[in-house]
Amino acid sequence: MEELHSEAQQVEPPAPKIIGLTGGIGSGKTTVAHFIEEFGFPVYYSDDRAKAIVNESEDLKTKIKELLGEESYDENGFYDRKFVAGKVFSNQDLLQQLNEIIHPAVRTDFEDWVKKQTKYLVFKETALLFELKLNRQCYKSLLVTAEDNIRIKRSWTGIIKLIVKYRP
Repeated sequence: MEELHSEAQQVEPPAPKIIGLTGGIGSGKTTVAHFIEEFGFPVYYSDDRAKAIVNESEDLKTKIKELLGEESYDENGFYDRKFVAGKVFSNQDLLQQLNEIIHPAVRTDFEDWVKKQTKYLVFKETALLFELKLNRQCYKSLLVTAEDNIRIKRSWTGIIKLIVKYRP
């Protein structure tokens, strides 16, 4: 009879299940994400991470400057969202090329983030869950909706806050 030997083995916990959290502008997805965090579950905020990554990654900085020019970053080396928006939102080709640079970096950042999580569920808050086919990596998806008049009011409130914040 063969003896079983007990060796100390490191057993990795199962990967957490990913729940996609999406909705249109002003739908309340960020509010829902905050409630989820209050219940102790981690939330990855895709837009926030994208805004950080374009400033953190030297590789991305180089690619973005090659695509849009040195003016894509200000004199302090920070991503110039106003300049970039002015270039890409009137040019679908440039917008697509920029997205092809940024979206894979955010995807990699998310995958690295998931590996560090210890909860059995993690949430990915993103407006483009279905458009970018990110729902394929999700166990389930949650769509947050609100009536149009509420979404418009929330969006305008956010725009007004930005105008006041960046007014000279």
